[in-house]
Amino acid sequence: MPFLADRSDADNLKELIDLQVNQGCQAKFRTLPLSGFWCDQLVAYPGLARAALEMIIPFPTTYRCEKASSTMLQIKTIARNRLHGGLLHDMRVALTNTKPQF
Repeated sequence: MPFLADRSDADNLKELIDLQVNQGCQAKFRTLPLSGFWCDQLVAYPGLARAALEMIIPFPTTYRCEKASSTMLQIKTIARNRLHGGLLHDMRVALTNTKPQF
């Protein structure tokens, strides 16, 4: 909640102070949905609004959404799921830093 935020570690300190003392913004915050409130504040408090919207909407563009999906697909491939039994143990041996004792 922006009206109770700690001022000591704020990047946009002036904007945060102005927002916290603005009674009109407090009224809008109570009536609007969170994303609607910050979209409404983009002109008056651009730094705070952009930071808040980045936290609220993690994938604001199609590119970022597709990139996240592709990354997840690479992590969860069929080949990776087959790493059971012997292959998994071989991989552990190959990746270990322990030197063999002959």
